[in-house]
Amino acid sequence: MKEYVFCPICGTTLQIEMIDRFGLLPDSTKLLFLSSEIKQIAQRLGVDKISYAQSAGLIQFSNEPHVDPTKIIQLIQTQPQVFQLEGPQKLRFTKKLGNMELKAEFIIDLLNAIAMTEQ
Repeated sequence: MKEYVFCPICGTTLQIEMIDRFGLLPDSTKLLFLSSEIKQIAQRLGVDKISYAQSAGLIQFSNEPHVDPTKIIQLIQTQPQVFQLEGPQKLRFTKKLGNMELKAEFIIDLLNAIAMTEQ
């Protein structure tokens, strides 16, 4: 039996192999892969904490995050009903989504949207 260590490159490969071997993944396993992806992106961007309740959430950045401030300002200006800054290190958002999978995908998309692009 092979042993796996989760990494961003092999995560999708592992999911495909698990589906091939065991059939469609249960929701809890899908969420495990999504939460692992969120943690890796958040760590790379310098995010200290992410919380998401019923219809609102918060992203707390470290002292030196690797995010593009202009992208955050652009989000706030284009969607003020969804995004608000709370001090210099917190981005608050209000978005009601039905299930945990949709919430996880929203967080992944949001983190990728504010990531600092390499020059």
